[in-house]
Amino acid sequence: MTAIRPGRTRPAPVFSTAPTDCWYVLAPSDSVGRVLRAYQVAGLPLVAFRTVAGQVVALHDRCVHRPYPLSAGHLDGDELSCGLCGFVYGPDGQCVRVPTQSRVPVGAAVPAYPVREEQGLVWVWAGGPGRARLHRLPDLPWLIQDGWTTVGGEQMVNAGFLLLHESFADVTKIPVLVPEVSPSVLQVAPPPLDVEVTETTVSLSRRYPPGPLPDWQAQALGRSGVDDRVSRLLWRVSRDFGLGDSVTTARLAEMFVPYYATLAAALETMQQVIDRDGLATEVNVSSDVAALRVRQIVQAMLAEENAPARRLQRDHAEAGVR
Repeated sequence: MTAIRPGRTRPAPVFSTAPTDCWYVLAPSDSVGRVLRAYQVAGLPLVAFRTVAGQVVALHDRCVHRPYPLSAGHLDGDELSCGLCGFVYGPDGQCVRVPTQSRVPVGAAVPAYPVREEQGLVWVWAGGPGRARLHRLPDLPWLIQDGWTTVGGEQMVNAGFLLLHESFADVTKIPVLVPEVSPSVLQVAPPPLDVEVTETTVSLSRRYPPGPLPDWQAQALGRSGVDDRVSRLLWRVSRDFGLGDSVTTARLAEMFVPYYATLAAALETMQQVIDRDGLATEVNVSSDVAALRVRQIVQAMLAEENAPARRLQRDHAEAGVR
């Protein structure tokens, strides 16, 4: 494992593609139903729906016959019909009927992607199907356990996926970016950052001392005192207070929707600077350790995924020399 230290680093990488050998959140469970819906995940166009039995299906969103999105088609039971040519696909992506002949052409199928539904979210595996079972989902118990209530939303952000990942690995920017949301304990010297890393994950936490309620939290409780430059931000804020209080839930949503909009605007500004000026040397501090680890993980994942292509290019080059 490479040590991560604050200080100057080489320019931050800007990836044109996202890693595919990992699980991505496709959508909240309650937003996937019997209506076809289009998504972009790691650059892949997907169409998702539920079967009659309730199983979520994710298929490549392009008919094999002509370049037409399957999400513009329609469902008949568990079968999806292309809205242009009428090719019919089963939940496994295999074409089962074509309207102009009795025999289905050999190889007529679209990729079907592994899907898991846990913790109120639908997850999709964008890489090779055989590798999906080797990777576990992150554990997010507060989204479903008793004693917690969650609000959330989603929006499109005109910034690369790595900017989003690095941003959420560091909460110390909140007092600067949106001071009205920041608890007072974030506005003083932060406690030590505990970071647990594996080859493909980063978990981070800080144990802040108790502090007075920020204004937004007091108000909430009624008390005083998927393009490489566009990402989909699906956010959740869970709480273990005011459970079952719909007024509190509504107030929290009212407070955090503009917060994430402000964060998205800041990320889009960062992306614009990178697009305009290119890469530059960065000065990092100790609170950046998790974000830097995220960057390392993404680099390693992309390197592993691209290794077969590089070996093939090398073999071809060597064959040409001979």
